[in-house]
Amino acid sequence: IRVPENSNRQCKIMTLGEAKSIAKSGQNIFIKPFDIKLFTGFVLDQMIHTSISNIPDETRVMVYDVFSSPIKSEFRCYIHRNRVEDVRNYAGDLFYSPDEEYLNQVIDSNKSKFPTAYTIDIGILESGENVVIEYNDMWAIGNYGIPNDTYLKLLKDRYFEIVR
Repeated sequence: IRVPENSNRQCKIMTLGEAKSIAKSGQNIFIKPFDIKLFTGFVLDQMIHTSISNIPDETRVMVYDVFSSPIKSEFRCYIHRNRVEDVRNYAGDLFYSPDEEYLNQVIDSNKSKFPTAYTIDIGILESGENVVIEYNDMWAIGNYGIPNDTYLKLLKDRYFEIVR
């Protein structure tokens, strides 16, 4: 079970071997496993990445272009019934926060296709631009500091949506 899209950016699905070939040619790309939680997504470049050294080259990955400038701060936005329940910084500068209008536009674009509870990871680039890093289904998300009763409510609603 997964959310209908991993990001609002264009995605290509290919094998890990094909992605490695692209990176070897000098083009940095962001990869994430097609099979959920097989490994953590990261920017694949010409370096040796031990996190995928034992992953077969036939493994399918989702491939994205890297962002136009470096990420300055990252936030996990907990969405419940098309409303923001909580927003937590999980990496980078704490003194930035996602643009509320941008976040609401992203939520509005997901209304008809996304489950009752999910998260949106928003990045704030050095350029100041807000971007969707990825979407995650609530069943697979940890608590990044939101109140436990809120976290449980989102998990519970998503669980009963899945088992229906």
